Amino acid sequence: MGWRGVRKVAAGCVAVALLTGCAMVRPVPVSCDPPVPADASAAAREYAATTHDALGARRELSDTIAEQNMMMSRDDMRTAATIDADFLVGVRAIVFPRDAVSSADDFIRAVEADDTFLLAAAADEGYYGARLDERERLREERIQAGLRLREALGLPPSACSLNLP
Repeated sequence: MGWRGVRKVAAGCVAVALLTGCAMVRPVPVSCDPPVPADASAAAREYAATTHDALGARRELSDTIAEQNMMMSRDDMRTAATIDADFLVGVRAIVFPRDAVSSADDFIRAVEADDTFLLAAAADEGYYGARLDERERLREERIQAGLRLREALGLPPSACSLNLP
């Protein structure tokens, strides 16, 4: 997408492409990871650690977008998908309790669908701007899937706010 096209979808840049089911808007608190409950399962602790591990890269991308006047580039879209690919390696390694498996599977599918969109947009200049409704739907699905997974694991919602494609 050219810079003119990017500017047309700048509102989409201040986004809700989610790490863990949280709204993505500036500013980013110094520490936004909610505390893990003392009685949390091993899977919940692993998931919280996995999301925390991805947070540094997401913050860096968020800062890059902010430095670009809240405009995203096609490289930013590819970077977001790469961060997610690394994040999903960790998520897939978690042995989720039986009552959280469906939520975990739904979350993984939502992240993958989100990334498929971003990679298609990065490859085709007009893709993102022509599909804003689809972009918003995918964001919302990812948000909701992340919230359901955190709930299934007994984790509080994330307090992270980031600028992401």
